[in-house]
Amino acid sequence: MGNFFSAVMTKNKIYSEFGVNSHKDIIAIHGLREGVGRTNFVLIEMLPPSPMHLRFDEWRFKVDQDIVPDWFDATDAKAKMIRHMESLPKIAEDIEVFAGRAYFCTARVGRMVGSAAISFAFDNASVGEMYGNASVDWMYDNASVGWVFDNARVGAVRDNASVGGVYDNASVDRVHGNARVGAVYGNARVGEMYDNASVDRVYGNARVGLVHGYARVDRVYGNARVGAVYGNARVGEMYDNARLGAMLGLANLVNDMRARNVRNAEIAAGRWAKKDGA
Repeated sequence: MGNFFSAVMTKNKIYSEFGVNSHKDIIAIHGLREGVGRTNFVLIEMLPPSPMHLRFDEWRFKVDQDIVPDWFDATDAKAKMIRHMESLPKIAEDIEVFAGRAYFCTARVGRMVGSAAISFAFDNASVGEMYGNASVDWMYDNASVGWVFDNARVGAVRDNASVGGVYDNASVDRVHGNARVGAVYGNARVGEMYDNASVDRVYGNARVGLVHGYARVDRVYGNARVGAVYGNARVGEMYDNARLGAMLGLANLVNDMRARNVRNAEIAAGRWAKKDGA
């Protein structure tokens, strides 16, 4: 498994694939073959600085294997990798509507529609609205997405990046740092939340996997489930057949489990026990 940004270099060409950072997958997609008793290609990576930016000559070049062919030169390979990355589709200037694919986004996108896709959004990049099957794989630094509709998807939210709202069957897989998700509706799912992240509302059959640090989940409705809440995290309400897996530390469920705003819920760990009469 490679890191971002991964590629495979042969004597005459560099191979990469949109949304793919696995060297093994890149090799399979492009049908590359090892020679008999020799190495025909080299697994290479470009590792971004923090905060991320598009000055690729400042990224760290890495060779992800011990034995390289005689034709390989690391300095020449990095120069070719920089040119390769500079040639990839990117959004570096503000645009109102985007329907294509971009490896990098550092500007403002008003709307992403159809099957539009962005691999990495960073450096204060923003997406106002996402519709259809649009997707953003990774969000870093202060990047933000306003609203996520339909089957649109945001993969991972890190650092101070934020997502305003997630509707219908949309999903947010991971939320890190001080990231925040405003609302999750329909069958939407939030996979993980760390540090001071927060989710305001989770509706329908939505599920919140983990909430860490000082994170807070205000409401969980329908058949929603919260897997674990740690530290001083707080869950505001749980309704219907909602289930909370664990609450540790000084975490608290507002108004206690006996309060009427928790219905048919059960706590699997911590100081809470299953209560009836909610």
